[in-house]
Amino acid sequence: MYKILFDEMKKREIDWVILSGERQKSTDIRYFLKDLTFASPVILIKQNGEPIIVHNILESEEALQSKSKTICRDEIVSREEIRKFSSSKDQTELFIKKCIEKFKISGKILLLGNQPFQKAFMIYEIMQKIDGVKLADIKDSDIMKKVREIKTQDEIDKIQSVSTKVSGIYKEIRNLLKNGIIKDSLLFDKNGKPIKLGDIRFLVEKIIAETGLSGAEIPIISMGEEAASPHMTGNVEMQIKEGSPIVIDIFPNDNKTGYFSDMTRTFCVGKPSDYVKTLYNHVKEAYEIGKKSVKLGDKTSLPDIAVSDFFVQKGHRTSRDNAGTKEGYIHSLGHGVGLDVHEAPSVSFIAKEVFQKMSVFTIEPGLYYKSKSAGIRLEDTFYLDNNGNLKNLTSFPMKLSVEEDI
Repeated sequence: MYKILFDEMKKREIDWVILSGERQKSTDIRYFLKDLTFASPVILIKQNGEPIIVHNILESEEALQSKSKTICRDEIVSREEIRKFSSSKDQTELFIKKCIEKFKISGKILLLGNQPFQKAFMIYEIMQKIDGVKLADIKDSDIMKKVREIKTQDEIDKIQSVSTKVSGIYKEIRNLLKNGIIKDSLLFDKNGKPIKLGDIRFLVEKIIAETGLSGAEIPIISMGEEAASPHMTGNVEMQIKEGSPIVIDIFPNDNKTGYFSDMTRTFCVGKPSDYVKTLYNHVKEAYEIGKKSVKLGDKTSLPDIAVSDFFVQKGHRTSRDNAGTKEGYIHSLGHGVGLDVHEAPSVSFIAKEVFQKMSVFTIEPGLYYKSKSAGIRLEDTFYLDNNGNLKNLTSFPMKLSVEEDI
């Protein structure tokens, strides 16, 4: 699992990587903890060595049940020794020196994590003064980006689990819309109550909670002019209108594992206009072009370039050809997905990466026209398997009209 990390450490001549901070605020820390729930661990990783996870005494029972290599802080430095010092800096310095002594830490060390600025600066200052230790340059802090870009099969399975649950959410959304009754171009339920975007949001958040997921950020559920702004979360009081495309972008993570999935569908109730159908068909064709443009070893910029070229051919502006445009195709084609909903690789015309085996990423073309009160986006999460085949993790059907069979 750590081969990529060790290869990067060797290439950069790094002897140790040390992470510290809060699990809930650092996905790099969560990556090494796996299913452990230690609140504020210290993780020590020697070149070619098994990570050592330092935990609080209150977490000892969980540590005993873990297969990871763990050690309690009290085994490194006793509370009696810590209490001899009143200042946080002196206590931290004692702990650091005891760690270095116990684990024979020396050489070039890379400090990572999410400590508050003052604490991080204090740790850096202490480490700088210790003999036999050299701190790695800040440019090496991108090491975890490279490590986490390539997923294990276990990570893929965790993302797939979330994706399956998200597909179930879309099924329920579609049923809600399909079972509604259109009157005077507005949607009502069978009891005559208006169906609003807020009803979709309530349904989404309810299923997320019931299925062990977490809405780390607010899902995007927007319509009309709001749907023409890609990250507009949507007005919950807006009643659903016949023929108006509804962009629904859901990207939860699993409460236990932390892994995300990302998926977007655009729906219409009733009959969409020819203009909306044309936009939808262009986006759907762009989605297929994006998929076909993904090739193992190729630059991750190429699918976005291909999609941009297609949209220009169809008469749409793109951010590649018209920097700063507010209508047309105004974002990149995709991004990596894992313990963060946005991580490496970037699938953008300015990206420098290449597609690698077991990397996970989205393909999400969209068209946005505020002047026409219309936005369309379609998105799935994919990965490249060990044979270089593109595999879809989010497989709910793409149909614009909720009246269409799926």
